[in-house]
Amino acid sequence: LIADGRVFVSGLNDGLTIDPLAFGKADKVADGLSAGAVRGDDLILSGPRSTEFHHDVGTTPWPFQRVASIDFGCFAAGSMLPVNVIKGESSFSTVIWAATDKLGAYTGIMMLNGYSPVKISPNWVDRLVQAEIDPPSIRAYTRSHDGHVFYKISGTTFTAAYNTVTSAWHEEKSYGLTRSRIQTYAYFNAQHIIGDYSNGKLYESDSSIYDEDGDPLIL
Repeated sequence: LIADGRVFVSGLNDGLTIDPLAFGKADKVADGLSAGAVRGDDLILSGPRSTEFHHDVGTTPWPFQRVASIDFGCFAAGSMLPVNVIKGESSFSTVIWAATDKLGAYTGIMMLNGYSPVKISPNWVDRLVQAEIDPPSIRAYTRSHDGHVFYKISGTTFTAAYNTVTSAWHEEKSYGLTRSRIQTYAYFNAQHIIGDYSNGKLYESDSSIYDEDGDPLIL
């Protein structure tokens, strides 16, 4: 992703080779490009005031074609993530992010329904995001646990978690902090690996352990 709206793609199964002509541009609205995500065959490109959807149509060297756009942009690039949502016996892939309106003002945490954004954040979450003094520092991650998929977003002073199964939000805090220490997550080699923003350490998460690196859990 490049700030002027251009996006380049590498060769198939070849992340080191990039054709200089293999690029497209998010340019329906002249607001540049700040974040992107992939949902199925859709490449989602978001600027500060708009979002475009480009579908994989198999052309070369640029395989995508714009199919839709919306007047909602991205408030914080680190908040935009693909998420697998579970509702009852059905599930679907979507994208969740902290969104802006067409003027660039924060407008809520949105979840895509097709090509339409649906606001999922309550007022108390919106107040936390709007009060963030450093929006570029906002980060989110997703995690599955006991059949529930969570979207967790953190700023410098808060962490809010959305349960995609119940549609409920809750706050998370670590000992001595107003937010969770956890900022990143990956499932690797059958282990749940979490990253601590406060010291850069990586830990293995285990449900049988009831502390955070020696500090008591805040429940």
